[in-house]
Amino acid sequence: MECRNFTGQPIYAQITKYLSKGEILKQSRSVGGERYVKKFDGFQHLLVLLFAVFKNYRSLREILTGVNTEARHLWHAGFTGSLKMSTFSDANNRRPCKFFEAVYKSLYEKFGRFLPDSRDYEWAQKLYVMDSTTISLFSNVLKGAGRNPKIGRKKGG
Repeated sequence: MECRNFTGQPIYAQITKYLSKGEILKQSRSVGGERYVKKFDGFQHLLVLLFAVFKNYRSLREILTGVNTEARHLWHAGFTGSLKMSTFSDANNRRPCKFFEAVYKSLYEKFGRFLPDSRDYEWAQKLYVMDSTTISLFSNVLKGAGRNPKIGRKKGG
């Protein structure tokens, strides 16, 4: 059966409908995430971060440009007004990661039973997942590795 509850709505709007603002703010207050906050509460912070994930933004400037451009379309989700760089940066620094952990745990407890369980399949037991993220720290550690050509870039290492 096809679900017709969300016909014509973007995925972002569909997901944010399942978030309870009161519950998220309660969790934020319990871990001290609402200290020194005037306007940009934990719920709006979560909405902005979800928006950044869906849009695949990588930097603060990208996030702010995207959010402020789309602000008039995000009012239905609970986002109000424009966002300043200092406000968002301060929220990222001051709001504890325990807040996001608590939100994740509460959402998982609430909707975990609806998620597909892949542990029952044979292929899932044979699957080997490996992280292929490039780590740039090694370029500083291994500066002396490789040969130094007269022309061009350093090879090897």
